[in-house]
Amino acid sequence: PGGAAHYVVVMSGGVLPSGVVTFVFTDVVGSTDLWATDPAGMAESLELHDSILRETFDAAGGYVFTTAGDSFSVAFQEPSAAVEAVVKVQAHLARTSWPGPGLEVRVGVHTATAVERDGDYFGTGVNTAARIESAGHGGQILVSDAVVAPVDVDTLDLGTHRLRGIGEPVRLHQVGDRAHPPLRVASDVVVQLPACGWMSRFGGSTGVSGKMPSSGPNNSIPEYTSISPST
Repeated sequence: PGGAAHYVVVMSGGVLPSGVVTFVFTDVVGSTDLWATDPAGMAESLELHDSILRETFDAAGGYVFTTAGDSFSVAFQEPSAAVEAVVKVQAHLARTSWPGPGLEVRVGVHTATAVERDGDYFGTGVNTAARIESAGHGGQILVSDAVVAPVDVDTLDLGTHRLRGIGEPVRLHQVGDRAHPPLRVASDVVVQLPACGWMSRFGGSTGVSGKMPSSGPNNSIPEYTSISPST
């Protein structure tokens, strides 16, 4: 009572999340070129990639509702389970000895109400999760405000961005502090950063400037030059 309602449908093979759902979208970076340069090796690497993702998502209670090429779409009932799963996926991929070319995956996570029909999901929330994923880079996990709010996880606040095909701007956060290039979003879009303290749950503050601080000795903090702070 008083909280968001959700319903769980028991299906053969597991539990299907519905109602308020956390969506995970993944994609292998540069796969087209990898297929062109080493198709045999890519086939082996992708088979291992698929096994890692499926095993990790299944163990965390995720429901894989779509795969397309080297992309996964997964539904979770709880955002904490989704975030824990994608952190494990990235850690596993990073330490993997690949039989062919090494693979890097970008990940987007978003929580929203969605319509489930015949084991598939529809709605703006699903589209938003897909656009969040496409804004990232290999090894990066991007999440929305809707995911960060109920989950105890260290994130970097990357500001508010307009994503292609999504009506309202979306505030994005990066899980972890690995350095990455600027987000893959429209360069002419002005994003809004916090007036102070752009790091969420990391402590510390940057003050207000035209860009985030340069990478430190361990290259742990990304530098962004195509962004503007809020006033």
